Amino acid sequence: RAVRPRLRHVAVGAGILGVSCALLVAIVLPRQGPLPDNAPWAASGTLSSMGPDIRVLNEYDLGGWLLWTAPSVSPGIDGRTEIYSPSYVEDYLDAGTLRGDWQDVVRDGDFDAAWLRQDTPLVTGLEDILGWKVVFEDDWSVILVPPGEATRD
Repeated sequence: RAVRPRLRHVAVGAGILGVSCALLVAIVLPRQGPLPDNAPWAASGTLSSMGPDIRVLNEYDLGGWLLWTAPSVSPGIDGRTEIYSPSYVEDYLDAGTLRGDWQDVVRDGDFDAAWLRQDTPLVTGLEDILGWKVVFEDDWSVILVPPGEATRD
């Protein structure tokens, strides 16, 4: 004959499991601090305000932030590198340092904006060579748009 747990035993086990999970959450969550004051909310807000479905030429490690905070924005690259071809990833990362055919990467990407660290060589290339304009700047990053797009006053 098969052994069947009594309903009371199942209920007690489920209750113990539920209380254990609640205690774990109560212990772990308070230790997770809030996002730092310098989290780039203003930058992702600026990009979101540019309209739906804009494509952003961004730093690799900022792609995940964009996916989380600006879901209508399409990052040029993010941590899900398995969805990009190896040659795309290599060319994209090379463009950040003005190596290879970086102008082709910018042109072929059909980007509506770029969100980069201020010290990234590509900022100079976009501004000085391709004529992109700064529309946002904070302590560490800059948002640029191609010529003919709206610029800051």
